[in-house]
Amino acid sequence: MMECAKLLAQHYKCSPEPEVTHWPSTHLDLDCLPYWVSRQDALTIATHYPTSVTRYRWVGGVSGVEVVAYVIWNGGHVWPGGTQYVTIGTVGRQTYVIDATDLLWQHLSKHSLQD
Repeated sequence: MMECAKLLAQHYKCSPEPEVTHWPSTHLDLDCLPYWVSRQDALTIATHYPTSVTRYRWVGGVSGVEVVAYVIWNGGHVWPGGTQYVTIGTVGRQTYVIDATDLLWQHLSKHSLQD
């Protein structure tokens, strides 16, 4: 995935080095959990199965293009901030450090398609 992000950033002439932001596993905002996640479940998961997140953001591309990639450390093949539908042994750990749905909307709502 990171190779794809780097290639896109290069293709759209974004900054050569990304801005890097890291959220450690201790970053868990219990007041902003998705409605389907109880505080107790989130605390249990964060305590016993900690994940962390690193965001890489390349900016300044052609026509304002930016490329953003998130890496979930110790996470599984699940939607960040979503529901752990399958066992950890099957798909890996859930992360509540970020919510992918909210992040996608925040990112996409800042941009529009060119006519």
